[in-house]
Amino acid sequence: MNRLLLLCVLLGLGLPMYGQFGLQVQFLRNHIASQHYQPAHILYQDIETFGVGGDATFWMASNSFTLDGLLKGGNFITDETKADLIAQMGDNNRFGQGLDFSYGILNLKLGKRVWSIGARDVQGSYSGTNDPNTAGIVLYGNSQYAGETVSDEDVFSNTQRYREISIGTGFDLGKWKLGIRGKVVLGAQATLIRDVDFSLFTAADGSQIDLQAQYDAFFLENRLGINGIGGGIDIGAVAELNERISVQASILNIGLIRWDGIAFRDTVDFTYEGFLIDDFIGGGSQFTGTDSLQELIFPDSVFEKQNSMLPTTVSLGLSYKLSDNGTLLASLHSGLTRYAPYTPVPILNIGYQHALWKQRITLGANAYGGGLELYGIGLMGAANIPLKDKMRLTLFGSMDNALGLLLPAASRGLAMSIGVGFVY
Repeated sequence: MNRLLLLCVLLGLGLPMYGQFGLQVQFLRNHIASQHYQPAHILYQDIETFGVGGDATFWMASNSFTLDGLLKGGNFITDETKADLIAQMGDNNRFGQGLDFSYGILNLKLGKRVWSIGARDVQGSYSGTNDPNTAGIVLYGNSQYAGETVSDEDVFSNTQRYREISIGTGFDLGKWKLGIRGKVVLGAQATLIRDVDFSLFTAADGSQIDLQAQYDAFFLENRLGINGIGGGIDIGAVAELNERISVQASILNIGLIRWDGIAFRDTVDFTYEGFLIDDFIGGGSQFTGTDSLQELIFPDSVFEKQNSMLPTTVSLGLSYKLSDNGTLLASLHSGLTRYAPYTPVPILNIGYQHALWKQRITLGANAYGGGLELYGIGLMGAANIPLKDKMRLTLFGSMDNALGLLLPAASRGLAMSIGVGFVY
């Protein structure tokens, strides 16, 4: 199996795939991209006329298996590696991944107020199982468990892909700086498998299955365009307590999307006998010749509208200037909804940033505990380059969790982002 395909299967339970938390970027006040994580930073851009920028983020995380075998070696993965991944899973397996791409952020100064307009594509998937064999069925097909019963409960997989169009501004309240951003959300794709309990027995010769299942799922029809619409609000605040200490807080993605699709909600209990149905699910199955079986599994469906929450996150941050060039950082992050990036355990992050070359270059490192992957270390490099007159160019590359590349055998996650900005 192709490694990229396997990655999508494992982290999304076979379904399609938000940037994570910007553990370093959230403190880069003079970078336009930092507004994504801290809306109040719109007031720290030193904009005389306008500024433009963009960024992209990719992350993935698991609480169960390491990335060793997925990100190195050849382009294909063997059954032996699949077995090793499944062997690492326990009784409470969670998988998440996200891709966040900005088409552009425009900061524009009108009078004394700065406004921000942006467009961004967001994809996120968060899935969970309680029995490793559920992932085994997805990877191998149920034939791997011929003669056995596989059962699981509270299996879920929430996947969303949408575009957000936003407008924001900031308010200088003296010691406190407040940023607020509203956005219209245009939904493209969603698969919402909220709760599945099942027990599946496959006969040793592949001629019979017994299935008891209860499920609540929602899918979109296979169509392009806008399939849902919603809205959200981002709020952030920064306070300078003194010359050395500042604090900040943000809550992002307060809102929802209303989708138009097909709901499957039922309880089934049946025995089915057929010709070589041992691979009717998972693996390379195509459901060929099993229309009657599909009707037994999904006897009823209804067209309806359903809501899904945006991936609401809360962050608290503290920075302490050790010197003119060195700053100690600390932050706490939590994902509040069952959509990526969700954090079963809040992330506690500690970092350091050091400025070089007349503070035009900033290097940083961080370490954290919590989140899906439970631990990680990160690296960051940023540039703030003055051009002629009052123009400047900003660049950054950050890895909230670099372990996935540096030590994939010891890491359950990977997060990276890049960004560019031009300010005048």
